[in-house]
Amino acid sequence: MAETSADRAASVKEVLQATASENQDVKTAALNAMAPPLSPPGRSVTDIVWVVLVGGLVVLLILALLGLTHVIGHGVSDDKVVTIFTTVLAGLLGLFVKSPAQT
Repeated sequence: MAETSADRAASVKEVLQATASENQDVKTAALNAMAPPLSPPGRSVTDIVWVVLVGGLVVLLILALLGLTHVIGHGVSDDKVVTIFTTVLAGLLGLFVKSPAQT
């Protein structure tokens, strides 16, 4: 029978209670002994997530741009569409900025 998430949570709670007076290294070792930590995702998984994220932001950017061009010709308040457009554009551009940790 497979372990459920409730069983895992109860086990983690018991381990943390048993090692409450220990230092952080002992707590980490005890938790890692229960099950090894998850490994980071592979390159292909990271690439798929990147494509989905950027593709979604590009679609939102195009929809906001189309909405903005539609609203401009009509007497509708355009502040919400401009807010969406600029936020999505900033988010998309932020993906391509070099991380401060990489400098």
